[in-house]
Amino acid sequence: MPTPPTAVAGRQRTARRVRWWLGRKALDELLGGHDPAETVRVLLGNHPVVTRATVQDGVDLLADRLRDHPRGLPAERWGLWLARVRNVGVGVGIVGFLGVFIAGFVLSVGSPSEDPFEALAGRLNPGMEMLGVVLIGVPLCVGILLVWVLSAWRWVIVLAEVRYAIRWSARRPGQASRGVPVADPFVGLGGVLMALAVMAWILAAIALWFALFALSDGDVWPLIWLITLGLGLLGWGLLRGRRALREMAAVAGAHLLLFGHRGGGLRLDAATSVQDGFLLVTQDPLPFIRKSWSASEERVVYPLTAGLPAHEVARRHDQVRNDDKDLRLVGDGQTTPLVTLEVPGSGQDNNPGHSLDTSSYSGGWMVARTRWNRRPAVIIVQDQPERFRTEVLPAFGDRHGLNLDDIEWLEPQQIPESDRWLEEWMPPRT
Repeated sequence: MPTPPTAVAGRQRTARRVRWWLGRKALDELLGGHDPAETVRVLLGNHPVVTRATVQDGVDLLADRLRDHPRGLPAERWGLWLARVRNVGVGVGIVGFLGVFIAGFVLSVGSPSEDPFEALAGRLNPGMEMLGVVLIGVPLCVGILLVWVLSAWRWVIVLAEVRYAIRWSARRPGQASRGVPVADPFVGLGGVLMALAVMAWILAAIALWFALFALSDGDVWPLIWLITLGLGLLGWGLLRGRRALREMAAVAGAHLLLFGHRGGGLRLDAATSVQDGFLLVTQDPLPFIRKSWSASEERVVYPLTAGLPAHEVARRHDQVRNDDKDLRLVGDGQTTPLVTLEVPGSGQDNNPGHSLDTSSYSGGWMVARTRWNRRPAVIIVQDQPERFRTEVLPAFGDRHGLNLDDIEWLEPQQIPESDRWLEEWMPPRT
């Protein structure tokens, strides 16, 4: 069935946007196009797939990027600078506030005023008060603003990495058909626009409340109505932008970028594109009161990170601390390959409601029995169970936390294919 002309036109429009975001000159050179229309045609006809060779391309890309930018891409360096400004701003604000409170408390001792701030204000003239508010409030506000900016900055870095990878690929004949070994930045940027849209609508609702309150008193306040309308239209425009970014992600993922988007784990790039892991499922101590088996922890190893230099390993530890409170890197900041650990409620905020996502192990394989914290346990892998004993488990080094002498290797047994397999499944008795 032929594709409707409107759908074809829509994909071409989306491809032109991809070309603009990822660098028009570099993408034209990569795809061999002499004009935008030719580049779009070649892009939509390109269909790369992930293979061992293309993953090796990603390793080459990482090595060349470290050589060309040993201190990180400009966007990464800007991120570090913004993080320092954030830390200084928040630190100055908190220290200044505590200093004012302590000074006021000391002055309030034996003073008729029991309020430390009133006691301190009584010793200062209005000019000094205003100067204190500026010196404390401005850095604190800047620091708080940068907390949010840095939460979204990772996607700016991913976009910068993609643009570098496009230029890198343009220097390698045939790389376009093999695909550019980087992750998709558009889905994450769309999430940023979604957050901004929600904030705009919240502010619009607040402005509308003030406008209606003034109208009930007989005041019109045209400016507040214009602000309400403007914020509402801004939110609508941001949502349209999010939809466009999702369409760009679909086109770029199908025709150019290899690694797509990963919902959890380490940030997806050439070094973390390959991962192997296992799920440890333990028997509850009170099987007659609660369900018998539950997920205890998940370990994931990223074997391609074994060749990372020390500063790259340290940078990824920082990324984990900034990105995901429920994910931990096992080992110190110099040990490779990188291994992550996730257990229910183990995040830095000790969130008791967090639970492992076991749906990715649906249809997987039970490969071994063992004991964990004095309880019976089984080890489950997602696929290729025959590799686990000889290739995957040794990659964890001494950080997998299991006593190999206590592991009973089994003939691989497949578990049910269901998102709720853990509730429906029981390990066979020995």
